[in-house]
Amino acid sequence: MSGLGYNMSNISNFLLNEMLHTLLLILLICLPACAPTPYEEKAASSVRTIADAIKAFRSQYGYNPISSKTLALTPLGAALPVLLALSNSTSAVELNPKGIHFLDIPPHCLQRGEYIDPWGNPYHAVLAKNGSGATEVGGVLIKDPVAVWSNGRNRKNEAGNGDDICSWKR
Repeated sequence: MSGLGYNMSNISNFLLNEMLHTLLLILLICLPACAPTPYEEKAASSVRTIADAIKAFRSQYGYNPISSKTLALTPLGAALPVLLALSNSTSAVELNPKGIHFLDIPPHCLQRGEYIDPWGNPYHAVLAKNGSGATEVGGVLIKDPVAVWSNGRNRKNEAGNGDDICSWKR
């Protein structure tokens, strides 16, 4: 067979080269699907902003931006007047007496008293009891006093699972 100009070394190099090209092609096709979409990036940014606003409120006042009777917020609406320092809200005046504005929401994202994610669903939050350092979402212990999430692309509240975009999964 050596008269035909083939040897095992050339064939092995050719096959290895073809496999590497095929792998590269597969990676190039799949890589964009792994990257977050602009909606996912916006939701992740908003989730962090909401969590940071609630933590800043807790740092300023030493308690949550909701009545002590309400520990779980899902959706977030009950805390919004307090975080936005709305003067026409009794809870905002009582809980945020200094009138500090902790959160900015683009006007198009505030609908029916809720902060709406890019897919049109309200953001969710669970706050630990004052003084506690952990929350629980969907039966999972979160080692953070504030847990905020978006339903994500599938628009289903999966309590931090599935494609939900979560503050504790940064």
